[in-house]
Amino acid sequence: FGDVSLTQIATLYQSRAPSHYTVKAVHMEIADPSIQDGIREFVSEGITKIVCHPYFLSPGRHVLEDIPELINEAIEVVSKEEFDFGVLSEGELEVLTTDPVGSNLDLMVNLIGTMVDEAAGVDGGEEESYESGFVNEKKKDYGAMGGFFGEVQRMMDEQL
Repeated sequence: FGDVSLTQIATLYQSRAPSHYTVKAVHMEIADPSIQDGIREFVSEGITKIVCHPYFLSPGRHVLEDIPELINEAIEVVSKEEFDFGVLSEGELEVLTTDPVGSNLDLMVNLIGTMVDEAAGVDGGEEESYESGFVNEKKKDYGAMGGFFGEVQRMMDEQL
């Protein structure tokens, strides 16, 4: 997706979020702003309770190890910095982390179903008229549809 898409997602979420939420896109590595820069910017705006939502499909190494480590390092550094209002009190900066977006399996499966229906040209609101069954003989079942997740499981396993 790259930076443009992450920024677009943050902007769209901000437009739908409650008015007292401030949403920013930050990056773990390579691109700016970093997690530390994002936390510093929140604090400079007077925001000391921050929720980090890792934009990953599964809880791999980045979600379980790298992001918490980067957040802890950022808290340690930013908590010691001086801002227009002064220095933060100990424990005043709180950063919570949600589960990754893909961790809600019901929502993910429903979304996958919707996307498959759209790709197949099926109206998700229609009653299913095809009755699938087991084909005992080697013949084509022209109403049946197949699907695959390809390398997704292998990549998820590698992240864990």
